[in-house]
Amino acid sequence: PSPYAPGVFTFTKTTGLFEAETAKFDRGVLSSSLKGYGGPGYVEVQPGGGLTWSVSYGAAAKHSFKFRYQGATNGHLTLTDESGIVAADMPVSLPAGEKGVWQEVTIETPTLINAGAYALKLTPDAGVIVDSLRMQ
Repeated sequence: PSPYAPGVFTFTKTTGLFEAETAKFDRGVLSSSLKGYGGPGYVEVQPGGGLTWSVSYGAAAKHSFKFRYQGATNGHLTLTDESGIVAADMPVSLPAGEKGVWQEVTIETPTLINAGAYALKLTPDAGVIVDSLRMQ
């Protein structure tokens, strides 16, 4: 435990690619019928659903998240720490692209995020297809 912040955390940082099918998904369907997806499939998130990944940070910093998706919607991206405190709640715009073509959008935290373990949740306002999340 840190003498400077409550909770237990390490100084490791999660980086790299996270497939949507590895997330905990709520009102989502695992599928693989569209072309061009990465990994074993993608998740078709239904209205009112969401995707949650477990991530950790080794140092306080701003962080970027790149989503690969199809469809168009708005929504929220929320970072919640292990004690349930929301560290960041960011609006998300997933603009439409050419039908059948995977799009990418990058969202950055508006402030520094402390070291620790977090739940990163994407909550779209409408249905959307998510292939992956890349932490940068």
